[in-house]
Parts: sequence; C-alpha cells; structure tokens
Amino acid sequence: MRSVQSAVMRTRGPSLTANEQRVAFLIARGYTTTEIARELGVTANTAKTYVSTVLQFMKRRAAQEAGEAPRLTPREQQVAQLVHEGASDAQVARQLGISMRTAEDHVYRILTKLGYQSRSEITGEEGGPPSGVARP
Repeated sequence: MRSVQSAVMRTRGPSLTANEQRVAFLIARGYTTTEIARELGVTANTAKTYVSTVLQFMKRRAAQEAGEAPRLTPREQQVAQLVHEGASDAQVARQLGISMRTAEDHVYRILTKLGYQSRSEITGEEGGPPSGVARP
C-alpha cells in the first residue's frame, strides 16, 4: 500500500486528481471497483474510469522509474513531429486528414505519455526536443 501512495505522491508531469488519488489509496487497500464507487458516491462506470486512469498512471510511473522510454504509436509520432515543428491542432488535422478532435486527443495522449504538462514541451521550447519523436 505504501508503495502505491509514495509513487502517486512523487510524480512529475500530469498528475492524478484528488478523486484519482483517493482511488489509488482504495486500490492499495484492496477495494473492488464496486466498493470504490460506493465509497466515492459515484456510478460504477465513473469508478471504472477512475480505476483505469489510476492503473494507466501507475504503469507509466513504473516504466519511468525503470528508465523505460514511453512509446508513442506511429500516428502519435507523426502528430508529435508536426507539433514539434510548430503546427496547431487545426494544422495537424488538415495535414493528416483527421478531425480536429482526433488531433487534440493525439496531443493529449502524447503529453500524458511523455509526462509533459504543456504543448511547449513537445515543441522543444522548454529544454530541447521531445523524446520518442521520430526525426525526419
């Protein structure tokens, strides 16, 4: 239990919301999704979403601690490269023939996977080019 709590508390980059931190604590205590829903006063679907988010977060955190680089999908690499070159979400959508919402989702996933908090980190404005981005 302590390892889950300590991993949650020492994260950098995108972090868990207060409810997600509570879910991490409940998972560590052995609560089921149904029990978590009851404890938080949310629906079962909301509890499942929280659990999924926490487990993905912990998986990424463990990979970071093990020194593993996050893996971007080929499409995420394309999007990251375009963003790194200064493209807006609208420009990414146009260039790749995808919807604006899909472009936004890709950028969000890239930020999450790389542990970044802002788009400027993808562009390299905050300390160099992003890791996991294929070079032309």
